Amino acid sequence: MTQQPSRWRTLGGSALLIAVALTVAAPKLLWWLQPPRATCVVVVDKTVPHPDYREHRGLYWVLRQTKATTPSGEATWHLRDHYVGWYPEQLDDRGEPLRTELLDAHLDGASLLVLADTYGVYSDDLANAERHAANDWSKRLFGGLSVDEVARMEAYVAGGGHLYAEFNTLASPTHGEARQRLERLLGVDWTGWSGRWFRHLDDLEDVPGWAPRLHTAQTGQPWSYTGAGWVLVHEDGRIVVLVSATHMGAKSLQVVPRAPRSELLAGADASTGSRYWFDIVTPRSGSEVLATYELDVTESGATLLAEAGLPSAFPALVQRSDAPLVLYGAGDFSDIGFETGGHYAGKPWVRGMLPSGVASQASFYWNFYVPLLTEVIERSPCR
Repeated sequence: MTQQPSRWRTLGGSALLIAVALTVAAPKLLWWLQPPRATCVVVVDKTVPHPDYREHRGLYWVLRQTKATTPSGEATWHLRDHYVGWYPEQLDDRGEPLRTELLDAHLDGASLLVLADTYGVYSDDLANAERHAANDWSKRLFGGLSVDEVARMEAYVAGGGHLYAEFNTLASPTHGEARQRLERLLGVDWTGWSGRWFRHLDDLEDVPGWAPRLHTAQTGQPWSYTGAGWVLVHEDGRIVVLVSATHMGAKSLQVVPRAPRSELLAGADASTGSRYWFDIVTPRSGSEVLATYELDVTESGATLLAEAGLPSAFPALVQRSDAPLVLYGAGDFSDIGFETGGHYAGKPWVRGMLPSGVASQASFYWNFYVPLLTEVIERSPCR
């Protein structure tokens, strides 16, 4: 009789372990049981010098999470080949990396076209022994958008296709007529300004090599900044440096949905920090700003912005209102350098670990980008 309670305790402990295991496994199992979603998504990424695929890695996690299908109807997205652009792991008949422009055949039957990045691949990228993109200018090998490619996108949108684009698609090396027509297609005008946060302004392996050169040419002073800060640069060579300790408040740069909130941002947090590349654009007539960048600047920071003719608030997400679904995200949103983990039913579990306002690119990705792209994908079934 004395062994009976011990036996029940053993059974109870086993039941508890089973319940915990089922609770942990259920979200993964439920996601796995969900059927594929026929979406006919086409991705363009011309900035893939090395096989880390970081410019579209964040996007592909969302495509897999939503069970979106590839252009050929497959249920699994492969980073190395399910996109249009430069393919570092595939060689052509000359033994060089395979590359392709956006063609009519890619858009035939597409429901959603995503321009993840078109900055391109440069000679110093491939010469980099550490296999990551170089941080200075060099000869362009591939990149930018041509007039023919933009014309194909115009016809695609006119036929009812959905388009989501983000930085860098408007800036260099896309120029002239191609840029002008792309701005009209996306419903924005690029001001020529771009910017990025740097954790250590004195780390010249991270800070682009052109920044100190432009700064010295503009001011006559050497680059002597330390600590964290933002570097803003114009296409014509003008440069502004906002040192966090001097020119920035505690909120730094946040992305804030506009009120009344668009349904596309229903799952996004009220405000989320951002820490990567962005560009400053203005909306055209017929476009709506869905979210805004807000730079939390001190009085001295506001003075620097005013001297350069720059605002402290500018569009982060713009929707063209006279087209089926055309969006421009004015930042390098899908570029991530961290592991995203597995897939589960419901909201990503890691999202709860990164509350709104945490100033990191991971927080921005989970709290703003993932809910936005999930909604865009769900609104773009195969036509």
